[in-house]
Amino acid sequence: MVKKNKDIGVVIMEVERFEQVNKNFLKYIRDYTKKNKIVLIFDECTSGFRQTFGGLHLKYKINPDICILGKALGNGYPINAVIGTKEVMHKAEKSFISSTFWSDRIGPAAAIKTLEIMEKERSWIKLKSLGKYFKKNFRLILNRYNIPGDVIGNGSLLQFKLNKVNDIYLKKYLASEMLKKNILASNVIYLSVAHNKKLLKKFFFQLDKVLFKLSKKL
Repeated sequence: MVKKNKDIGVVIMEVERFEQVNKNFLKYIRDYTKKNKIVLIFDECTSGFRQTFGGLHLKYKINPDICILGKALGNGYPINAVIGTKEVMHKAEKSFISSTFWSDRIGPAAAIKTLEIMEKERSWIKLKSLGKYFKKNFRLILNRYNIPGDVIGNGSLLQFKLNKVNDIYLKKYLASEMLKKNILASNVIYLSVAHNKKLLKKFFFQLDKVLFKLSKKL
């Protein structure tokens, strides 16, 4: 598409979500955009701080021209950060940039403190460990009831996939059944450092019952 349309000036993409990206693919995109003078933007609002102290571009050592960070950055407070190369970021000096909450100081204050705590606690290491624990226990339940499927994802961002169940139906089913257990959940799990193995054991205790019930319907 880029080869056919010579007017493309920007390529924006998520680095990865549930499936691990091929580093050679990222490298190809980076080399191609640089060669053709196309600005490459990585949207890391979801992936940021989950596997590294920053974005996944640090993990793969492939730098975009611009990287967008948010969500985890403010620990619930509204904040986004746009970082990038000097060449691209200096262009902003010739533009007027505003926003609805541009004079609000709560978001930046929350971000500074959040970064301090994340670096001190090495939160991304904890999340990686929790992710492994989660995958192991979910797969044990699937094997226990002979349910064909798996849990996919990297680090702390996970998704359940059942071979014989539509994703939308599974999301609705899990949400409605788990709410009866006073647990808000669906087929997508965003782990955080607020979670621990004690809480996850309670989650799996109830999930075991729900998936057993589902196995009878399959």
